[in-house]
Amino acid sequence: MKKSFTVLSGALFLTTCMVVYAQAATTQFRPLAAASKRFSRAVAACRAAEGNPVVRKPIKTKVKIRPLDIPALVYNPVNEVVRLNENRITKELIYGAYMLENLRGKDVQGNLAPLYPSQDRLFVGDLFGKTMFALCDGHGQNGSKIAEQVIKTIPLQVLNRTDVQDGLRKACKAMQEKFQKSPHAQHSGATFVAGVIQNKLLTVANLGDSRLLVVRPSQGIIPFVTRDHKATLYEYTHRGLALTRTLGDIEICNKWGLSSCPDVTQVKLAEGDYIVIASDGYWDVVTNEETRMFITDTLRTRVACSCKDMAEQLTKKARDRDSRDDISVLVVRYGIAIPDTVATVAPAA
Repeated sequence: MKKSFTVLSGALFLTTCMVVYAQAATTQFRPLAAASKRFSRAVAACRAAEGNPVVRKPIKTKVKIRPLDIPALVYNPVNEVVRLNENRITKELIYGAYMLENLRGKDVQGNLAPLYPSQDRLFVGDLFGKTMFALCDGHGQNGSKIAEQVIKTIPLQVLNRTDVQDGLRKACKAMQEKFQKSPHAQHSGATFVAGVIQNKLLTVANLGDSRLLVVRPSQGIIPFVTRDHKATLYEYTHRGLALTRTLGDIEICNKWGLSSCPDVTQVKLAEGDYIVIASDGYWDVVTNEETRMFITDTLRTRVACSCKDMAEQLTKKARDRDSRDDISVLVVRYGIAIPDTVATVAPAA
C-alpha cells in the first residue's frame, strides 16, 4: 500500500511540473515561438522561389540618367568663365575658356557698353568614356534662353548614346521639334558646335557660324575645320537671313526651309593637338591661319602657356580688332603626356 502511494505521489508531482512548464512556455517563450514560425515561413518561401523560374527571373527596370549624373560644367555668366582656371577633364584632356560680353550699346557717358547679357553658352562634360565640349551662340530677343536650353539638353542625349554621330543628328532633330511649340523659339535661335572625344577620335557637329578648329603644332597644320553655315548666297541674303542652318528660329525655318541638321564629321587626333571652339564674335575678325600661327608661335617661344592663357589672349585679340559681338573662346589640348601641374605664365604686356 505504501509503495503504491509513493508511485502515485511521484506521478502527481511529475504531472504538476509538466503543467507549470507548459504555462511558462506559453507566456515567457511566446515571442521566441512566434519568431520561429516567421523564420519557418521565410524558409518555405525561399524554397518555393528556388523552384519557381518566374520568381527567380530578375526584374528589369529602366534607368533614367538625369543631368546631375553627368560631371558637367555649363558656363553661362561671363564672370564665371573669366574666373575659370585651366582644368583637367580627363587624363588626356585639359581646357581653358574665356569670354567677353558684347559692346553694342552705350552707357550714360556715351562709352561702349553691353546692350544685353551675353548669349553665348559653353559646355564641358564627360560620361561613359566620352568627353564633350560645346558652344551655343544665341540670337534674337530670347537667344540666351534658346542657347541655354540647347546646351543643357543635347549633350546628355549625345553622351548617353553608343553611336555619337547618330546621337548628334537625332539630338538636334529632337531639339528642333521641341522648339516648334516653344513661344521663345519662334523668332529666336542659336548656333551649335560640339566636339566629342572618345579615345583618339574626335566627332564634330556644327550648325551655324560658330566654328571648331583643330591645330597640329607638331606639323604646323590645320587638319580640320568646320564649315560655316552663313548666308552668303543671294537667295538667302535678299531675304535678310544671316544663317542657312540654325536651331530655333521656327518662323523663318518653316517659311524658308532652313535646316536644323548639323554637319557631322570625324577626325583622328594626334598627340599634342589643340582644339579651338569659338563663337562668330571671334571668327568674324580672326582667321583660321592666324589662330594656328598664334598657337604654334606661342608654344615655340614661351616656356609654358596654359589653355586658359591662350583662350584669354585670343578673345582679347578679337576685341582689339573691334569685334563688338559676344566673344567666347574655348581651347582644349589633347595628349596623354600632360603633366599634372601645368605652369601658367601671365600674358605678355
